[in-house]
Amino acid sequence: MTAVNSQLSTLNFQLSTVNSQLSTVNCQLSTVNCQLSTLNCQLATADKGG
Repeated sequence: MTAVNSQLSTLNFQLSTVNSQLSTVNCQLSTVNCQLSTLNCQLATADKGG
């Protein structure tokens, strides 16, 4: 049982690491999405003005 507990602890640590990495990527994608939304708004405004 101790071996199983050790394996589960290792797996939990690995999943926590992956979760952290995914959170970082998610934050970066959110930033890019915001920038694209801003650009889209600027382009729409320029198109409307033209």
